[in-house]
Amino acid sequence: MENNAEEAKLKTADELPQSKVFKMGGGRFVAEMMFRYGAVWMLSLFLLALAGIVVGITVDWRWIVVGLMVAFLIIPMAMTFMYYNYGLRKECFVNTMPHKVIVSERGLRFQTMFSTHGDEEDEAPVSQTSDYEFGYDELLPFTVGNKSVTFRFADKRKGFLWIPCDAYDEPEDFADVLRYIDTKTVIKP
Repeated sequence: MENNAEEAKLKTADELPQSKVFKMGGGRFVAEMMFRYGAVWMLSLFLLALAGIVVGITVDWRWIVVGLMVAFLIIPMAMTFMYYNYGLRKECFVNTMPHKVIVSERGLRFQTMFSTHGDEEDEAPVSQTSDYEFGYDELLPFTVGNKSVTFRFADKRKGFLWIPCDAYDEPEDFADVLRYIDTKTVIKP
């Protein structure tokens, strides 16, 4: 009986509001990528660098050089690899551009906004939009964070979609959107 009452309250995709324009900060983006894709590797490299420095202080100073090489050469290269491999995929970079989320029957549409400059120096910048659509069949159920919701993709290599809790004017609108998306995601972890 409760399930029928809840389904009756569920809005259709056309009734759901669009989000406000928002974007993910750079620091938050790097932290999210590290947590999702590089936590084990970065922790291992950090511990290796720390061990090299400690052994260098206590046993032989040449180990300090090894620890510092890991810290200043290997770790940045690993972070660059992670950025090129994950951060530049459309499933990730849309998070860092100003965009809004539009819920449709087929999936989530991220409408990004950007400015382009004309050929002439005195031309005013022109605002343009670009749409990226992600089907519900690609998404896993969302995970709730402290101040945001994150959608992972079924294919682990793809990336993540991030929506902050303040993306909608009213908390009820955000709850309605999440309830609708939850009924549409078909892949369960």
